[in-house]
Amino acid sequence: MEYKVAVATSDGIHIDKHFGQTDIFWIYQVKGDGSYIKTEERSVIGKNPSSPCKGEELGCDGCRGHLRNGSVETVRDCRCVFCFHCGF
Repeated sequence: MEYKVAVATSDGIHIDKHFGQTDIFWIYQVKGDGSYIKTEERSVIGKNPSSPCKGEELGCDGCRGHLRNGSVETVRDCRCVFCFHCGF
């Protein structure tokens, strides 16, 4: 059975990005035999790096709540996510 995984990385070597703060997830396709291949780099949906969160947007929880939701949507079709940290 094949499936996708998402990785929050800045360089493709280290898992060093926080789930809610990464701009891009690297997506890998894992094959039934355990082999894998990078298939794409996905920009986080709705994230605008030139307009960082200030905790003032409607519905924002004051800690990038709206960006975190975009991160979830970006990797919704992945079986799992590898990231440095998620949450507080």
